[in-house]
Amino acid sequence: MLSLTIFIVCFLMAAPAHGDEYKIQEKINRFNLLARCFGEDFMREFAIKVEKAIQHCYDTPGPVIRRKRSSLGDIMQQVDDFKVAEDIEFSNLTCVLKQMQTVDSDARISQAFFSFENLYGWLKNTPAGSDPAWVHKLVDVSKDCDALSKGWPDHLLYKQPISNNFRRNMIFFNCFYKMEDTLCTQFQMLQWLEYAYGDFTGIPGLPEDKYEAAEVVYKAMYAASTPEARLADDFFWQKHHL
Repeated sequence: MLSLTIFIVCFLMAAPAHGDEYKIQEKINRFNLLARCFGEDFMREFAIKVEKAIQHCYDTPGPVIRRKRSSLGDIMQQVDDFKVAEDIEFSNLTCVLKQMQTVDSDARISQAFFSFENLYGWLKNTPAGSDPAWVHKLVDVSKDCDALSKGWPDHLLYKQPISNNFRRNMIFFNCFYKMEDTLCTQFQMLQWLEYAYGDFTGIPGLPEDKYEAAEVVYKAMYAASTPEARLADDFFWQKHHL
């Protein structure tokens, strides 16, 4: 009970302020998605590790940003304050990533962390990570995202050399987390299809990769459903709007 209380406190401490319900919901949705892949115990430990890294790196308060706009001098000061605050944000987030060991001491993407040996050793006791084929897909994704970040044109990066490496890292992580979500979704599609229909991988025309095959089958089934069936399905499983 105590561990659950600590987890809830850590989870809410890191939740967005000012009642940003959308971000809170997105955080919960992603946690639940990854928990289906890696297990709730694994994700609770991961969430606590993230919170500890944040607390370690964010103890230093940032600068005060001036809001007055009565003169050109005030605006120039606001620009300077903004640049200082941005640099501190970049530095603090890089600190967190170093604590999580996903970037190395030079703030570069850690090839050792995203190696198959490390990821499989870390994930082998989780539902998705117990399959070496799934972990290999995750490693391949990390390589593709690394190539994307390194190949991103310099002129599209913010013209501030101190932050160029940081921005390339953000390209990598945005790419990696998006694809991690995709792989977890494929894993859950495979689980559901195997539960409902058994082994379906022998169907002609499907990709050899069972996870990609599951996505194709799931999308084909949805596309073949009637508008009435889709409406009912959406009613129970899609986001509701007032």
